[in-house]
Amino acid sequence: MDHRTVFQRAVFARFVTFRGMPRRGFAACARLVLAACLAGLVVSASGPEAVAHDKNKNNQSSDFERKLREIQAEMERQRREQELNQRAMQKAAEEAQKAAEREARKRQEEMERDMRREQERMMREADKAREAAMREAMRAQEQAQREAQREQEKRMREAERDAQKAMDQARRAAEEEQRKQALRDQKRQQDDARRRAENPQKDDRADAPNVKDFEQRTKDLDADRKRQVDQLARDQDNQRRLDEDRARRDRERDAPAPVALPNPTQPPPAKTWADGKTPWVKGAPPPPPVADRAPNKAALPRAPLPSLPPPVPVTYPGKDKGAELPTDMFAKARQGEFVVPALSPADVKKLQDRGFEVSDPAPTGGKSAVQRVRGATYDVNEAERELHKALQTSVMQNFAYSIFLGSLGETDPGAPDKRAITPATAQPCPDAVCFGRKFINWSRAAGACTKSAKIGIIDTSFDIGHPSFTGLKATSRAFLDHEKPSPYDWHGTAVLSLLAGNPDTSTPGLAPGAHYFLATAFRSDITGNASTDTVRLLGALAWLEESKVNIVNMSFSGPQDPAIARAIARMSKKGIVFVAAAGNMGPNAPPSYPAAYPQVIAVTAINRKGNTYTKANRGTHIDLAAPGVDVVTALPKAQQGYRTGTSFAAPFVTAILATQGDLAFTGQKAKLLPKLSVRDLGPPGRDPMYGAGLAMAPTVCGDGTAVAADDTVPVLPRPVEAASDAWGAKTTLMRAGAGP
Repeated sequence: MDHRTVFQRAVFARFVTFRGMPRRGFAACARLVLAACLAGLVVSASGPEAVAHDKNKNNQSSDFERKLREIQAEMERQRREQELNQRAMQKAAEEAQKAAEREARKRQEEMERDMRREQERMMREADKAREAAMREAMRAQEQAQREAQREQEKRMREAERDAQKAMDQARRAAEEEQRKQALRDQKRQQDDARRRAENPQKDDRADAPNVKDFEQRTKDLDADRKRQVDQLARDQDNQRRLDEDRARRDRERDAPAPVALPNPTQPPPAKTWADGKTPWVKGAPPPPPVADRAPNKAALPRAPLPSLPPPVPVTYPGKDKGAELPTDMFAKARQGEFVVPALSPADVKKLQDRGFEVSDPAPTGGKSAVQRVRGATYDVNEAERELHKALQTSVMQNFAYSIFLGSLGETDPGAPDKRAITPATAQPCPDAVCFGRKFINWSRAAGACTKSAKIGIIDTSFDIGHPSFTGLKATSRAFLDHEKPSPYDWHGTAVLSLLAGNPDTSTPGLAPGAHYFLATAFRSDITGNASTDTVRLLGALAWLEESKVNIVNMSFSGPQDPAIARAIARMSKKGIVFVAAAGNMGPNAPPSYPAAYPQVIAVTAINRKGNTYTKANRGTHIDLAAPGVDVVTALPKAQQGYRTGTSFAAPFVTAILATQGDLAFTGQKAKLLPKLSVRDLGPPGRDPMYGAGLAMAPTVCGDGTAVAADDTVPVLPRPVEAASDAWGAKTTLMRAGAGP
């Protein structure tokens, strides 16, 4: 074997040895091959064939270079194949991971749907149980009323028997007195006749007084007899009327009578004695009977007229101080009440004949109006069927909307609670206290972009005399059915201060230069809970539509209402943007409306650490997040305090939208949301807790003006909630509401 063959085998052996080396090993391999070649050349030169080798040196060098290039090309090709294989494996792994994430997301959505369906089923069962309990209570009440009526009739019959006995005794006493008086008159006549017979010579003039007395007594006796006859005739008439009343009551008792609920606004009738004039006082003696006879004659007693017991008024805490509804009845307060278009007098008479209560017409914009109709003796389904039979028009249920008190906020354990209500001051609020502005990077330049916006707010009454509202441009109207605003209203003032408060006061607002249209449609009870219904909201929405507002802020919640949904859809097509609070019912609660309508931007609340409000609603309908925990707001009577809830997160998004000008006034939520600046929170991308993320102040106004920041954007901490929290692991039961 010659040295050339040995060299080739050594080269290929080296190539095979370093074939699987990484890319950085290829250069080292090439250096080793070159060294081996040079060594081979040296060995070949020292042999006997050195002369021949020198002659073919050029040819061998070219062959060696060619083979070396082939080896390098083969190594490069294998390296590329290895890289392609690695990329293919990485891509397959990424696709598998995405498929797994999609499957997990799908399973989570299915689980959420199952949970919502289960909650809806449980709510329906609870509603059925409550309705059954109400029907049972009404039946028990009806039975108790029947028992009370029978007991009262029994007492009346006993009173009638006692009165009849008294009348009989009085009649017998009168007859005995009459008989005795007749005997006395007869004896007197006999005595007079005997005296005249014994002394016939006596002057007739001496008997004249006796004759006159006798004639007078005779006249008195005749008058007394006439009065007795008249009294007996009256007693017979009274007895006949009592018999007729007893027969009528028997007929009414046997016939099924509707159970009418007592009217708490109507005072109970005053009780009187039998004369119908003297007031009845517990423990006081009855008045003396009216004498129909002459003095010193026995008067016949009259039967006392029975008085019905006064209706039992419906009472609840706060009613004596202006509360419209009891706190625990807000969600079902309007059950059984319907809304119909304005009726003609003939239709109103027809409904009243069927047992319905019809309210006065309430305007809902333009020439249209609606009326409330309630069937006190019907359940919901029966009332709706009867209305459809009697009217040739649409019939909608009148739903209740509410603003419920949330928690006081979030105070660190062991730290002093500084959330007490205090007087408002003219000193600016520091960023450490009013953190919301700094949190979304809001500046005065951004607030200047809202001067052309027309913002509508539907809430409770507003204390526009608060020191924070200096320079406020506002137009207001009340939709309270001619009632005065409640003295316990504060929610509307708090929401308005987050928008229109003077930035130089202790309760600053984001957009003090905008023009506000304030619709008062809610009234609060003594605890601060406020309520309204479909009719009032329709009137408020119609007024805002006529006023051509750009944005409507709605910090309240209620059920899915077809009438309100149609009004919002109609106004959205005209370019009006709707912002609503997501609700404070808890993470497992069903969607709250109007936030869940597709045309409305639903806003949830977060705290100063960037974590979600623990009692906020969650779901796929959540669009944005904003500060809403321990937010400083203005309160009536020149006060201020901390408030918590999604109600106070919605104004932040309303102010951000107001800076966009014509861009925001399109009414198309799908086109508007991608234009906003958003900072992602929670899991990457959109999620049920934060929506798209924290809404941030714009860097450019809608007219193209650049917004200069007051300071740098604060570093937002990441939420500490676990990524595996499917917000279904815990069950939180709260009353419905978007309020504070």
